[in-house]
Amino acid sequence: MFPKHDLFWWYWLSTIPFLMVGLLGEQQGLKVVAILSCFQICHLFAREKSLFAFPVQVRIAYLAWFSMGLLPYMEWMLWIQLAGTSLSVLLDYCPMARLLALAPWNRRQSLSWRLIMNTIFSRPVKGSILNTPYITH
Repeated sequence: MFPKHDLFWWYWLSTIPFLMVGLLGEQQGLKVVAILSCFQICHLFAREKSLFAFPVQVRIAYLAWFSMGLLPYMEWMLWIQLAGTSLSVLLDYCPMARLLALAPWNRRQSLSWRLIMNTIFSRPVKGSILNTPYITH
């Protein structure tokens, strides 16, 4: 039986084929990714009421990464984004969320190699990576 996922998982899932199509040369796919990303930001902002809410931060960072990948000679960033989005959908492991968890405004402990390794290499979590014991928020 197909596992039940929330609406935001479905947003990520629907982003993957459009990102793939865009990377294969069809510009319309990239436009849809931009629209889906903006829609997610607006949806989560309406729910969370803050641009600093962690789920909103993840979507803003995703859109920023995507936008940089559209620059000349930067397409490689979109391939990394495709891999990261696929990891998030398939394994509940979101590389973008883990990197953002290490940002100074998302942690209260000092940055250390141990914190970096725990954040990046820990098992996938349901919900926010900020709710794990090694990230004190």
